[in-house]
Amino acid sequence: MNPDPRHQDGCATWHGHLLAGIIASYEQCIYIEIGVLNGECWRLAAPHAAEAHGVDVQDCEPVMAGIGRFWPLPSDDFFTAYDGAPPDVIFVDGEHVKPWCERDARNALELIAPYGTVVLHDSQPTKGPGMRRHEEL
Repeated sequence: MNPDPRHQDGCATWHGHLLAGIIASYEQCIYIEIGVLNGECWRLAAPHAAEAHGVDVQDCEPVMAGIGRFWPLPSDDFFTAYDGAPPDVIFVDGEHVKPWCERDARNALELIAPYGTVVLHDSQPTKGPGMRRHEEL
């Protein structure tokens, strides 16, 4: 067993704690998580949001601990179907194939509320929509 407190169930969850802090910095935060999978980040981050939406093609509702709304569909379909208020925080950790990541990043940047935060997991953007947005700030 790893004694490092950043690890639970053998997986690093430091980014879940980071997300929880970001979410807590917004009043009445609307949070979207693309790619819920085993729910580790979700269970750490979503309870801090006033409204939370989890998106995954797998049935993740059991690991979401009764928190928020589960959207059982691909992220492209979610971004088309979502009709709520612009979210304050979007965590993109869905499909890890380059074209899909780029679409998720682009869709998140189009949907995010003014002064919102998009967090990309498993990426190192050096060019593309994420970097362009960074340069605009």
